[in-house]
Amino acid sequence: MNVHLFRSGDCEPEVLSDVSALLNSFPGILNFVEQPEVTHFTEFFHQPPPKPEFLTSFYNNKIDRPEKEDFENRFQKRPTLSWNQIFDKCSQLRQQHDIGNEEFVVLLTSYNNNLNWFSAGNPAGPKDHFVQTDDWDYFLGSDRRFPIAYQIASGVLKKLVFSGYQDLQDHWHEEPRGCMLDFCKEKKQISLKVRTGDICSDCLKLIHERGVSPAVVGQIFSIFDGIRTHMLFKNRFEISGNVPVLHILGRNKDLAFPELGMLRLHLNPLEKALYLFFLNHPEGVPISHLPDYKAEILELYASISPADSRETIEKRVEEMIDPVKNSCSEKISRIKRKVTDALGPGMASFFIISGANGTPKKIPFDRSLLVIQP
Repeated sequence: MNVHLFRSGDCEPEVLSDVSALLNSFPGILNFVEQPEVTHFTEFFHQPPPKPEFLTSFYNNKIDRPEKEDFENRFQKRPTLSWNQIFDKCSQLRQQHDIGNEEFVVLLTSYNNNLNWFSAGNPAGPKDHFVQTDDWDYFLGSDRRFPIAYQIASGVLKKLVFSGYQDLQDHWHEEPRGCMLDFCKEKKQISLKVRTGDICSDCLKLIHERGVSPAVVGQIFSIFDGIRTHMLFKNRFEISGNVPVLHILGRNKDLAFPELGMLRLHLNPLEKALYLFFLNHPEGVPISHLPDYKAEILELYASISPADSRETIEKRVEEMIDPVKNSCSEKISRIKRKVTDALGPGMASFFIISGANGTPKKIPFDRSLLVIQP
């Protein structure tokens, strides 16, 4: 059963690819298909949704006044869509791609919606769903891949269990239990069900009575359990100190962390070539010595570069390793920011290219934790 994942133009492509990789890391009857087409909204709902309740205890246990104001300003300035606009777009995507009625269409968007829900299925019946991709850091304090993937998986299961919104409303929990069917009238309450990753006994019984495929249920439960495990791994790093294994995947040499839900480092080809070079040299190499390794860096970049011209490839590498220019230091700085954004400061310290000026630059993590998959 295919679940087609689309994004609107406001949603970064990395969000879609990361969420797709996370969901597909749990194999089963559901196939999450990352669609390359980007859809756009040109009209917006004029009335903004009500401002959500904001509690400081759900963002790293503290939010000072400037962060709260930043959130509120961002929320108020962001365009708002009506549910009709969103589901009309889902219907168009379904028709354009000839997607059958038994398959799912999920649209990821950062825009507000007029009812201020993080996600919802189409009340009119089709297996269409949307998930809002912003604000998770404020309400959950975690990598947003996890709650977005949870909303997609739970949305699929709800659509298979319930005949419509009235049926769903008759069964959802007004008081949170840490269950998929928690209504979460206040957005802050969503933290409990995502971190718990559970389904209460009443809902388990209902799912069984309504004959949902055990293969689908099993895969979705695996997704819930996996999301919870990945979140705990990352959240407990400061205590456990467990450093994740880094995988280099395939021809494009993608950098991914399976223990973090196939989290990927989104480096451009030149940044990736430089990072792979330092992975190959645990002893470290001073930036001023990089011209001595031109052939190695050139080979790495040529193996992953989309550029057709050998001349272009050589020119880019030469500019990067030129000791007179600042290109290499700038790329190391950008890599550091991307790694830190992905892993958090503590865990990132093992994976950034570090070293004082004039000394060898190196990636300090243990190479026994490096796995290369052809």
